[in-house]
Amino acid sequence: MELSQDDIADIFCEFIEAAIHYVIYIRGLYPADIFARARLYETPVRVSRHPELNSYISSAVEGIRKWYLEGMLGNVIVEIQDEYGEPVERYRIEAMALEGTPPPSSAHLRTIYSRLGDFFLKLAVVHHSLPPLPHGCTFTVLVVAREPSPSREWVHTTAPPMRTRACVTPVKSLTAHG
Repeated sequence: MELSQDDIADIFCEFIEAAIHYVIYIRGLYPADIFARARLYETPVRVSRHPELNSYISSAVEGIRKWYLEGMLGNVIVEIQDEYGEPVERYRIEAMALEGTPPPSSAHLRTIYSRLGDFFLKLAVVHHSLPPLPHGCTFTVLVVAREPSPSREWVHTTAPPMRTRACVTPVKSLTAHG
């Protein structure tokens, strides 16, 4: 059985939503007690139980899903900002284009889930090497389009550059081709 493009978008968005929850959990942006333990892709993760936070994340992911299905999504960035709105850290997830990509089989899906789970395990290790965040940090979700489109509902802008020297740490790479 092959998966439809909608199925693939659902898997991608499930991963993005869990990644957002996990990043804000491991970086301590909110008290740890608002996060519940969960399992995704046979991997322990944390998800928020806070209704307003969950609503913000779900709304962002729904917009991301539309861009993904249209083949417009380039990257999703979880940006951690200091109390003045300046970027402190960025977690960038590159999206694959759907056009011309044969949907993976359900057998191949087990491998994809395993590799997506590896992302969370690697992120749990990598975050221990990062310095503590400054007090008062918050986060935002940024979407980078593959190409500019004047018809999009979202605000068009360029992400502000990081003010400090960036250190890029690749967390996980996954190719989903069958």
